[in-house]
Amino acid sequence: MQQRQIGDASVGAIGLGGASLSFADDRDDERSVETILAAIDTGMTYLDTAAVYTTADELGHNERLIARAVARAGRDDLLVGTKGGHYRIGADWPIDGRPESIRRDCEGSLAALGVDVLDLYYLHWPDPEVPFADSVGTLEELRREGKVRRTGVSNVNAEQLAVALGASAISAVQNTFSPFQTRDRDLIAECARHGVAYTSYSPLGGGRQTHRRADLPLAAARADELGVSLERVILAWELALSPNLIVISGSTRLATVRDSAAAADLALDRETVAAVESDVASLQERAA
Repeated sequence: MQQRQIGDASVGAIGLGGASLSFADDRDDERSVETILAAIDTGMTYLDTAAVYTTADELGHNERLIARAVARAGRDDLLVGTKGGHYRIGADWPIDGRPESIRRDCEGSLAALGVDVLDLYYLHWPDPEVPFADSVGTLEELRREGKVRRTGVSNVNAEQLAVALGASAISAVQNTFSPFQTRDRDLIAECARHGVAYTSYSPLGGGRQTHRRADLPLAAARADELGVSLERVILAWELALSPNLIVISGSTRLATVRDSAAAADLALDRETVAAVESDVASLQERAA
């Protein structure tokens, strides 16, 4: 798989998002570990998780799944990104960006992942009740203390990125980006200017799979002509937008994992790129 950079680390251009492995109603932990291992075998060496990716009654569930798979893989080229400042209590999903809370979450993630230092630690959401620089500054303190190798911020805008860059040596931004949500094009370019990776979650539009072909008819037609899935075309289109963009693909099915991984090596011709861009423009016009 083609490689991209997160700080000083080289990772596959497609990463695996772990959230669905813990949120699925029919979750099966052993099957989930096998899915993670299959993703690693395809070249997905960036594994994305978070403290909040957990079941209602088992804190750290997703991080422990990732830890089990990493231990079984026995490889030294894997990078695990996790996030703090956002957690789950039953049916509630509070955001808490206070420095003491970020430190608490960091310790919890270290324990759940079974490591002494986190490869990549994001602030999951800005907390409107806490100065953003204070939250990000705590990430930097953890990095300097040796508990975190690389820092990141998630769900941020350009102004918040500027603040974050002033408070820490940011390696990655994680935001949602897809044909249905393209407002971050300028932010992706801004990240690239600063050598910051942009890791894209919900790259297929989240829960839009039922209507995806209808919403992207020209891209779907090109995918059919190429003999590949529409989803593979979408992911390849995103990767082609910028060399600092890394796609996070979440799946509980082996076939989907393998199809997503194949997007990293799908070179799109101009006609296909134009088809996707035309569909995106149509979506934006309808939303305006």
